[in-house]
Amino acid sequence: MKNYLKTIVTFIFLMAAVAFVPTTSEAALSTPTNLRQTRATDNSVEFTWDTVIGAYDYYTSISDGMAWSEPERAWDIKESYSKLSAGRTYYVKVYAIDKNGNKGPESAAFEVVTAPDASQVQTTVTAVTENAISFSWTPATGATSYDITSRYDNIVPNLSVTTTSATVGNLAPATWYGFNVVACRTSSSGFKASDSYTTVTYTQTAGTSLPTGNTGTVLTAPATPSTSNFGVYTGSAPAGTITFQASDPNRTANGYELEVRNLKGKLIKTISSSSTYSASTKFRKNTPYKYRVRLYATNGVTKMYSGWSGYRYFWISNVTGKKHYSLRSRNAKIKLKWAKVSGTKGYNVLMSTSRDGKYKKVKSLSKKAKSVTLTKFGKKRLNKYKTYYIKVVAKIKVGKKTVSNDAQLINYNY
Repeated sequence: MKNYLKTIVTFIFLMAAVAFVPTTSEAALSTPTNLRQTRATDNSVEFTWDTVIGAYDYYTSISDGMAWSEPERAWDIKESYSKLSAGRTYYVKVYAIDKNGNKGPESAAFEVVTAPDASQVQTTVTAVTENAISFSWTPATGATSYDITSRYDNIVPNLSVTTTSATVGNLAPATWYGFNVVACRTSSSGFKASDSYTTVTYTQTAGTSLPTGNTGTVLTAPATPSTSNFGVYTGSAPAGTITFQASDPNRTANGYELEVRNLKGKLIKTISSSSTYSASTKFRKNTPYKYRVRLYATNGVTKMYSGWSGYRYFWISNVTGKKHYSLRSRNAKIKLKWAKVSGTKGYNVLMSTSRDGKYKKVKSLSKKAKSVTLTKFGKKRLNKYKTYYIKVVAKIKVGKKTVSNDAQLINYNY
């Protein structure tokens, strides 16, 4: 009876097998496809693949290019491996098994990469201008490129370079910026692995510190000043001293540096000031000078200088004189004298009845002249009861251009 029954059961099973069409889940397993890396740190990788129809589970293995690991159960359509070396290339393979434990075909080896070790990257600021910041860094083992990212939203577009230096341009003058250097390793499939970053900072010297709240950021230099942003504030012809002034229209500079040269270009003096006005400085009289200025902003470690302005000119000429008149007459005459100004082509004598009014040329003298006597202003005789304002202007040429004297003395009370 048991044998018969067994025969019947066997027969029924065979007939059912002939009549039954296998479902998809019982079909042969296919090769896992579309492997792709989804994540990386400097010691781990994560990857995934498309679902295999009929798969009950998956097994993966990894290789460093020399030997393969024992297959491990993945439990899902993704897997991760840790305790790997930074900045390295590895290979992974996947196969599926069905619910009966039957193994499907293994995928081709797929390349995955770990991120480089960010701690190997040490940055140095190499150059700063009003519109650009340049910096370099030590390489990270295994890095194929470096991303330069902004520490703040929307400041500048991110850059990607394959060298160990970068320049970020199109920046605003005297503005704090923050940048990070991210070491990357890119796989053959295009996945870019990166982990941490290194912030671009100034190289600090002993006893210095960056401003509170700006640590790790870089300051651009102030904008280059125009010739209208500086000049002579006041001067004393008898003492031969000059006080300069300079301003920053953007109000971002911490001070300025002014250099004075003779007309041949030799540096005579360098003057620094952290306020609008410089200290009073003595110069040789009757000698023309040219001078220019650059602004600076401090980052707490060093000074970031703007470009140099164009040149302005000055010379100190001590003109003295006296008004002469008779008690019996309203008429007067004014006698002036001075020392020769080096390099002058001559002198123009200008006169006005108002210090800030319009000056009219009343005399043109040769370069040998050292004095003049004035009796008229226009067609009228000088009046002993009036005050006249007089400029004796040396004609100094730089190239083909006659330059004006920022320290021009005005003689008055005559």
